[in-house]
Amino acid sequence: MLNPNQRKQLGKIGEEIAAKYLQQKGYKVMARNFSVREGEIDLICAKSGVTVFVEVKTRTNQNFGYPEAAVGKRKIERLILAGQNYFLGQNQASQWQIDVISLFLGGQNQILEIKHFENISIDSYCF
Repeated sequence: MLNPNQRKQLGKIGEEIAAKYLQQKGYKVMARNFSVREGEIDLICAKSGVTVFVEVKTRTNQNFGYPEAAVGKRKIERLILAGQNYFLGQNQASQWQIDVISLFLGGQNQILEIKHFENISIDSYCF
């Protein structure tokens, strides 16, 4: 089991891998770790005029299930609230969506599996 510092480091590594993965898919990373009272957004990206709020979940084993299973209704609600706060600081409205990047890493942070769930919502999440 990872201690809190190891979990935080694993999360940072996962976010960096996710950012590179998304950039290779044509996304532009606009912000990282956007934090407000309502919650935190790991990555804020843009692609084709859409603002994408990305939650990244990273695991090294399946002891606690698949990474994406940690994104439930409450987490999505908090992402929506944080996203609304993000737009308060902007001078423009935008189309937006929530994506989830799920990562399994092996030794030396080798990517064993990466999954990208696009445009999830409270009503349609199925993790």
